[in-house]
Amino acid sequence: MTIGRYARAFITALRMTMRGETFVQPYPALTGWMARTVVLVDGIFTTAKANGLDLAARKAMVLPIDRRDVSMESILGTVRHHAAAEYPYLLRNDPGHG
Repeated sequence: MTIGRYARAFITALRMTMRGETFVQPYPALTGWMARTVVLVDGIFTTAKANGLDLAARKAMVLPIDRRDVSMESILGTVRHHAAAEYPYLLRNDPGHG
């Protein structure tokens, strides 16, 4: 970012603050869904660990997906990663075509 962009962002934030406005998330429902997904997957990991399903046991549980055996650890880790990192990245860098 250049100094000009920082200055514009600062001035915009200052104006919004002076008017009592707050930044509105562009996709509030999707943002809430992503946050809830991370909480739920973390809850699954915590519950599994509390009930004796350690990492090795979760890796041993496999489901056939697209004719490949995929462990539950991989599935849940992938869902969590996309909800925590990939989707927010895509929303921040939205080119406006999607």
